[in-house]
Amino acid sequence: MFAVAKLTLAAAALLAVVAPLAQDPQPKAPAPAAPPAPAKPDAPAAQDSPFRQELSTIRRTLLAGGTPEAAAAAPRVRELGKQPLSTADRDAWVRVARDVALRLGDRPWLESLRDVQLAFGNELDRAVLLAEIQLLQANFAGARATLDRIGNVDAANEREKRRVFALRARLEQIAGTPAAERVEIERLVDHLYLWPRQRCQECHATMKQPDVVTTLPISTLWFGERYVALMRTQGDAEAVRAAAAAALAKDPQDDEERIRQAFALRALGREDEAIARFRELPWAAFPDRAEIKPRQFATYP
Repeated sequence: MFAVAKLTLAAAALLAVVAPLAQDPQPKAPAPAAPPAPAKPDAPAAQDSPFRQELSTIRRTLLAGGTPEAAAAAPRVRELGKQPLSTADRDAWVRVARDVALRLGDRPWLESLRDVQLAFGNELDRAVLLAEIQLLQANFAGARATLDRIGNVDAANEREKRRVFALRARLEQIAGTPAAERVEIERLVDHLYLWPRQRCQECHATMKQPDVVTTLPISTLWFGERYVALMRTQGDAEAVRAAAAAALAKDPQDDEERIRQAFALRALGREDEAIARFRELPWAAFPDRAEIKPRQFATYP
């Protein structure tokens, strides 16, 4: 959910490499493989399954291989894509199939995979990485242009969605536009109640205890601090607190409003009450509670 992408020069260079498909007539290629069968929603991806083992072997062959190795792997890669696959296995297969098709110059096969959407490793990932690089290099105009091109991310995976919100918030903070920053900060805050749900825990649960909700240091998150600071500056902390209190009176289980009220209480200087609200969340991390550290969690950006 809030994982951090490690920047490298190689990654930055990769983003600049955009090669169009050749338009020249191409040699007759084998019939393109059909896109992989729809993912089975309830089928977990086994990292050591025979499918994954075989795909890993093919991938290792391709790492140092050229056209002959790609040509040798192609028939088997096509066959592997015909079976029902979990979401994770489908994504892994598509990446290998695209590599093989590109190395063979097999345009029909590559085009047949064009509309297959990956959970991760798609154009949005690369655009987010580019925007982060631009922001860190103080290329604020470039970062804004990249984020504007990304546009609406409501349909994106949770990780990239939150990264876009976070980058936009940091950019608006630097630009000195608190109203625009507040919009992005509230988007981040309003997603916090989802932490114990599968959409977050599928990335953040531990490998040893995949069914146990990990803890989150919710009271010390950077965007929570910005939310408090913005409420103090804009003078609406009491209005936020009152609205959240009214919503909680109607539905005491509404954790989204509970979180909003906690931050508003902090903005009003009522720290003890704020902490009491945060502690009502069983997954909120505190020194006196057993900690279950989440996987893939770090401050971003």
